Amino acid sequence: MKLSNEQIEERLSTLINWEINEKGEIEKEFIFDSYLSGIDFSGKVGNEAENKAHHPEITIQFKKVIIRSKTHDSDGLTEKDFSLAHAVERLYDY
Repeated sequence: MKLSNEQIEERLSTLINWEINEKGEIEKEFIFDSYLSGIDFSGKVGNEAENKAHHPEITIQFKKVIIRSKTHDSDGLTEKDFSLAHAVERLYDY
């Protein structure tokens, strides 16, 4: 079920530096010390996405990985997007 703007803002406040982009997706850039660290992280995100059956867009740019998520069949953001974002946060080594 598509979340309301109020619900989205509430859920965003529980995440570190995630934003809504121009396409209405939640998005975050993750920075790494090396290219291979970003690749390793991307693989872990892919495995988590497969386990949750909810697949984000993953963009790899040298030492930066960008994760974007939106529930396309709901044409908006749902609990699935925020659940995945929290799982991604747990995978990143701050």
